[in-house]
Amino acid sequence: MANVTLCFICIGKRVLSKVIKTDDSDKDFLTTFAKGLEVIKSFNDETPCLTVTELAQKVGLSRAAARRFLLTLSKLGYLNQNNGQFSLSAKILDLGYSYLASLNFMERVTPIIEQVARDLNESCSVTVLEDKDIVYIGRASRSRLVSMNLQIGARLPAYVTSTGRIFLATLSDEQLDEFFRDEACKKLTEHTKTAKQIIAEIKKVRVQGYCLVNQELELGMCSLAVPVYNRSHQLILALIVSCNPWLISPEEMLQRFLPVLKSAAQEITLVLP
Repeated sequence: MANVTLCFICIGKRVLSKVIKTDDSDKDFLTTFAKGLEVIKSFNDETPCLTVTELAQKVGLSRAAARRFLLTLSKLGYLNQNNGQFSLSAKILDLGYSYLASLNFMERVTPIIEQVARDLNESCSVTVLEDKDIVYIGRASRSRLVSMNLQIGARLPAYVTSTGRIFLATLSDEQLDEFFRDEACKKLTEHTKTAKQIIAEIKKVRVQGYCLVNQELELGMCSLAVPVYNRSHQLILALIVSCNPWLISPEEMLQRFLPVLKSAAQEITLVLP
């Protein structure tokens, strides 16, 4: 259940970033509600606990407004309060679970990715695109994990991930240029490509139908992803296997893993609505 909270908070963060930019003249826009979501997403791994003053500074509220938000959320059961410190309660999981429960096909997808993990003895995951990030919505783990904690709800930048590039490959050349004008494309490792190189890689993905990213996100992590379409040939999900390239080479991943992933993607297509 804890993984679901991460999913809600991460997704809420992106939804909120869009909402906050809405024109103040929009009569259908509830500023107070948007601020409440911003208060919830202020709690994260860096700031699991906040005082009234700390929240006010972080979100840009007056102390009085911050106090009202915190006390309201506490009375509703979404926050715990202890000696002036506020933290998320387990009830917040209900919000994240609502999202995952709405994906009524995941109960049919999960056995498929679990079988892939068993066949390859590597972790297999399903992701979706949310704004400029990919979000993990399903995962079958194996003991040979890379160091990065990639659980349900984990969010990673699309430009530097194999599943992200699968989704970006559906964009037109003009849309890609626009995406990378706004994306910083930080060099996360010595292997991270430049924006120009990444765009070239994405255009290759359109033709080859898969994407392999070797240590651009994190040293010691190589990932291979394939698209998953629904029966109308709309890209819905991306399927990914990650492993340590020092144990299994990228060439071996393409030879052994790619056929298994493509077969699993076809199976998932058949169970999608």
